Amino acid sequence: MEFYHPYRQILANRGKNENEDKIENTQSEEIRTYSHALALHVLISFVEKSFKRHTNATTPPVIAPTRIVKARSLYKQRIDEEVSARSGAALKHVIVCYALFEYLASGFEAASTLYGSFLQPRHPLLSIVDGEELWESHARLLYTHSEQYTTPPSKTRPIIMAGLESYPANPLLLSLFVEGESRSKIENRLRRHFDTSLQHEPHPTIWLFAIHCETGRLGSAHRVRALFERALQKNSRSKNVVVLWRYYLQWETQQGNGDAAYRIYIRAINQVPSSKSLWLDIMRHLLGVIPPKDITRNLNLMLEKEIRLRGPLDSLQSSLDALEPPRPLESSDSDSED
Repeated sequence: MEFYHPYRQILANRGKNENEDKIENTQSEEIRTYSHALALHVLISFVEKSFKRHTNATTPPVIAPTRIVKARSLYKQRIDEEVSARSGAALKHVIVCYALFEYLASGFEAASTLYGSFLQPRHPLLSIVDGEELWESHARLLYTHSEQYTTPPSKTRPIIMAGLESYPANPLLLSLFVEGESRSKIENRLRRHFDTSLQHEPHPTIWLFAIHCETGRLGSAHRVRALFERALQKNSRSKNVVVLWRYYLQWETQQGNGDAAYRIYIRAINQVPSSKSLWLDIMRHLLGVIPPKDITRNLNLMLEKEIRLRGPLDSLQSSLDALEPPRPLESSDSDSED
């Protein structure tokens, strides 16, 4: 079961009458009830160390309240066992199962409280990587819950922000943060967050998210260009990140600034000469944008560095036809004597 998707997919069902909507909603609720009951049965069986397969495909398993109370007690015992064994990896997996159990048995608040008890602060047995994976699990559960039930930003934002305080460059947490703040249409909150994060942790992933927000709907061309330049300046840790250079090149091309895009291309191949994708971007983005002589000059340089181009012959031929004809080979002394 997938608990996370980086950005919300909105499915617009149009042209349905009210009866069709009622039937679909009823069927969806029945499927959800069955899935929740079956998942709860599996999670309880895990901690009971005994599994009885539920074979009825139409009726959900019936779980007695006493079984839930017993399972909660068993999960606590299992947590204590892993702590006593000082097994951080096993503890992480038990926490995830325990949190899902609490979510299905008691609701999101109970699951969130459980996650918080091990993450704020991070339990000593959990490594930095374990802590990050638990935050991701918490965020996936939050996303799934908010997809099914109306959840105000006042409840979702503190969880995401708490995770970003510990792991400011986590792509999953940043994706959920950007999505939530984009729906609220409060642009300054996004800008303030990224400005503060980049001052403390100028990580390439944070630069990418900050620039993406500006190129989307927030910023002017001047601000976007300033962010790119800050991210790629000589003393920046992101100066060798190929995806940032390619993003900058593509963005300038989309703005219709062919000369600026070519200057960025030259800077990029000088900074990261080992990246073949950067060398090939001259054919992807600058063909027909800059003079053919500049394309030819760079193609000759690629030949000198033994960087091979591969592609369909018809596409390659049409690209070459747009360029200046190759320079004729100089005749050697032996040819002239003949």
